[in-house]
Amino acid sequence: MTSSNIIRWGAIAAMLGGVFWVVWSLLGRVSFEAAGSPFADLMLLLATLLTLGGLVGLHVLQGGNYGRIGRAGFYAAAVGLLVQALAALLLLMGSDAWEVTLQWLVAPVGSLIVLVGLVLYGAATLQARVLARWFCAPRSASTTSGTRALRCYSAVTSTPSTSRNFLGMPP
Repeated sequence: MTSSNIIRWGAIAAMLGGVFWVVWSLLGRVSFEAAGSPFADLMLLLATLLTLGGLVGLHVLQGGNYGRIGRAGFYAAAVGLLVQALAALLLLMGSDAWEVTLQWLVAPVGSLIVLVGLVLYGAATLQARVLARWFCAPRSASTTSGTRALRCYSAVTSTPSTSRNFLGMPP
């Protein structure tokens, strides 16, 4: 598989992983029974593995341009996602004796490792300058009630050829 195919499949995996994360997080709002169901465990398993696939695609795209911080962030996020996926797989297989321990691995431990890894990875991504720069400018706007709101606008400041490279298209 060529690197451009890995990047494209990684992008698709990241988008699908995001959908599964949303579905998994909404299950807890439906009911407590739904949050502890095998369906929720399957959603968590798919979300973690697809998100890891997305990170692999990003790593292939910009792996040569960021330094130790980027690699440390990638590996930390990958380990955290794999810990969450392993716990979800064991919960899905029905190991009730380990349920409390496995949920502990999913929520505080796995999530904290993923958080630290993604923060490091994001900082290295900005430093590598491979992807297009997204700017978020605070804007205050008056609402009808007179309160001030902080609005965030994103804009790509790149040429069309770099936008095409960002999307994985040839120039």
